[in-house]
Amino acid sequence: MRSQHGGRVLGYVKDGEMWLAEDGLDADTPIHEYTHLWDAAVAEKNPELWRRGVELMKQTRLWAQVEQSRDYGQKWKDLPAERREYLIASEVHSRLTGTGGEALLDRLAKLAY
Repeated sequence: MRSQHGGRVLGYVKDGEMWLAEDGLDADTPIHEYTHLWDAAVAEKNPELWRRGVELMKQTRLWAQVEQSRDYGQKWKDLPAERREYLIASEVHSRLTGTGGEALLDRLAKLAY
């Protein structure tokens, strides 16, 4: 999955490695991409916890947005249901943590000054 801003790819995860652009990064991108790595580990090491997280993410409006997105859910429509669900869940989780993590870091930076 790739973090994009204005059509420009700023980061992605491939084969268990996170790749980030050298310039133009914001705080969201590394948090977002790291979450994909985290999700893979949780799904493997604690499937029950992962399934519960998926249940909760399905209750968000963001789930439907990702599922219907041309660049995400629609692109994955021919994958087996379990794989497609995993990919949608990981994208939802990454968006939630990336946005929330960036906001938290911004608040902390303001406190430091």
